[in-house]
Amino acid sequence: MQKYLDQKKCIFEIGADSKRVYREYGPDKERHKHSVPEWIGGPGEKVEASVRKINAIGFLEAADKAGLPFKLKIAEGGIRIVVDSREIQAKITEFGWEPGGATVAYAKLLIKDYLGNEHVLKIEYEGYGIAKSEIIAEQAREILAIHYNDPLKELVLTYKKGTHERKRAIALEYVENVRITKGNLDSCEGYVSTDLFKEARGFSSFEKGKAGCKIAEEVLRKSDFKALRIATTSNNIPGQGDKRFDIFDVSGYSNHEFIGCEVKLTTVSELDMRQDLESNRTKQQLLAHIATWNDPHWRYRAKGDPAVKKGLIISIYIDRESGQFKLVSKGIELSQHGGEK
Repeated sequence: MQKYLDQKKCIFEIGADSKRVYREYGPDKERHKHSVPEWIGGPGEKVEASVRKINAIGFLEAADKAGLPFKLKIAEGGIRIVVDSREIQAKITEFGWEPGGATVAYAKLLIKDYLGNEHVLKIEYEGYGIAKSEIIAEQAREILAIHYNDPLKELVLTYKKGTHERKRAIALEYVENVRITKGNLDSCEGYVSTDLFKEARGFSSFEKGKAGCKIAEEVLRKSDFKALRIATTSNNIPGQGDKRFDIFDVSGYSNHEFIGCEVKLTTVSELDMRQDLESNRTKQQLLAHIATWNDPHWRYRAKGDPAVKKGLIISIYIDRESGQFKLVSKGIELSQHGGEK
């Protein structure tokens, strides 16, 4: 065996019938470290076995057949990780034997996100049983599941951290715009952009407000609103010139009529979204902003500003796991005296 393995450190396979097991070989390695499990053969038992070297490609081909949470596509052009409908180019960065007394071979695959950041997947396999995969962050974490979120062009990995499950997303492409998949201004759903999704995972109160306004702006644009403006400050604090429009979260023209909007966004639940829509507090906020805008003595009022006769409440829910949003809205029509009809 020493002659066959060429006196060099390597990973080799011991096979007997249909059974296989991997071992590490080294010229200075103690012989008992090459022992095999009893299900191949016990002490004193005569077993006909084969021995062959294993390289990184052979290891990955075997691991691929042994139940990884993703598939591997190995061809002359290199290695690709296949998840659902997506193929991701990968590069082998390491192949070896796990140190520290473990009896398992491993390979590391590197993939890159759209910014060029590197992410490392580690595959472990003993030559039998089920192969194991991990994502390397601060330390290796076992991957429990992986899927491709096509609307956001990202891989979503579910991994184990202690006794808990966690998720990690790897964005493969940059998604620039909010996309509406069905519905209209009354009720619709779709997916946020890459930037808004990043904000959704770590909202401050101001970022949350900005994200809601950007989603509302896109839905209003698709509903033929013109000259749309979104608030540039938090808490609807207006100012001179164009800053006066900050009294509304979003404003614009529909059929030549100027409409001011109050936008609410939640990441809690769809129920929370609908409660915001029907909230009396939300309605009173919008009515107060409209009253301020329509006040002829308002210090920021500009000559020729149109009166607001209709308002719109827009309530949005974002799922922080998938990036999907749902939006509902309802109009408020004002009487001649400025109150709600």
